[in-house]
Amino acid sequence: MEPGATAVAAALSAAGPATLVSVDPNVRPTVGVPQVEVRSRTERLAGRAHLLKMSDEDLDWLYPGAAPEEVAARMHELGVRLFVVTLGAQGCFLSTSEWSCRIPAEAATLVDTIGAGDAFMSGLLYAVIADDGDQTVRTGVLQREQVENWAHTAQRSAALTLGRDGAEPPLLAELHARELVSQSAGEAVNSRRPSSRPVRPEGSSLTGAEL
Repeated sequence: MEPGATAVAAALSAAGPATLVSVDPNVRPTVGVPQVEVRSRTERLAGRAHLLKMSDEDLDWLYPGAAPEEVAARMHELGVRLFVVTLGAQGCFLSTSEWSCRIPAEAATLVDTIGAGDAFMSGLLYAVIADDGDQTVRTGVLQREQVENWAHTAQRSAALTLGRDGAEPPLLAELHARELVSQSAGEAVNSRRPSSRPVRPEGSSLTGAEL
């Protein structure tokens, strides 16, 4: 809504070239601003952003019937380097001008959805900055594995928020603890997978290198 819409656009325009600019439009149809105006303002902000995140509900209202891949193409055309769509229980969609993918959601106990989107965004930005990735996002030279790691952190942040009442994003210590649990679970799964190592004849020994 005005005058905030113009003020936000002006603030982003004033950002220096070394500033990472992120946008979450957080669309609210009930406010009463016509869809065409909201889409125009969102695209104006996208033209100033390096990273833009939408929820699936934002995307469906702004671009009815369009798939995330189609909207991603439009966002990259406007200059967005990293485009992210949260998909609720289906995880999230990640896109750069070079590649796109989807990653599954983190396991979560659903208590309250309020604040989950904000927790995802703050978790994502934390992961980018902690990984010294702000310049990487600004330049758009983004490796898929690195971005997926950022998104996993964002989804852990959202999962923790889903598990309690109110818009209460996790503290850093909680986020790190959740990450350790996820890593341990992954290692346990890997340890149960059949080994690809050749079966050695009974009675033979393994060398130090083979161990």
